[in-house]
Amino acid sequence: IDQKEIIAEVDARIKKGGWKAIAAERGGGKSSIVRGLAIKAIVYGLVKYLVILAATGPASDDIVDEIKDAFEYNDLLAEDFPEVCGPIIALEGAAQRAGGQLVNGERTRLEWSAHRLIFPYVKVKGIYSAASGVVVTSRGMDAQIRGLVKGAKRPDFVLTDDVETRASAESE
Repeated sequence: IDQKEIIAEVDARIKKGGWKAIAAERGGGKSSIVRGLAIKAIVYGLVKYLVILAATGPASDDIVDEIKDAFEYNDLLAEDFPEVCGPIIALEGAAQRAGGQLVNGERTRLEWSAHRLIFPYVKVKGIYSAASGVVVTSRGMDAQIRGLVKGAKRPDFVLTDDVETRASAESE
């Protein structure tokens, strides 16, 4: 399977739902594709509650960190989506600032922690951006996924990446 097919398959699952497992060679760009499509799904509001699932909790946190870095440091993303990136950049790396953050006099309700992100509620021309309130959380394969909820939102998409550990790959 080539990169264009991987992109098309993951993008279709984001937009239409369903299950799809994709296997490709190591170093083929699968993880980068997954992260890029997660960012797209967030900014366009294609998902409302995204769970990042990896073999271990720390591995899934690493994926979330890379997504966070894109929103904090990618100038092109910030140019295209200032209503999403602006409040995140304004934190200047201090997540505790999110609690009292205001944009145009309204609380953003932004959360920017190691295990959970809630994207800022920001109005553009009187309408909340598509990314407003999108939840992203990370889990390892051994963690509880059932029962995840934030307000009225429950996970509507799970992205898995490198879910095998060395031990599981070697087992019969």
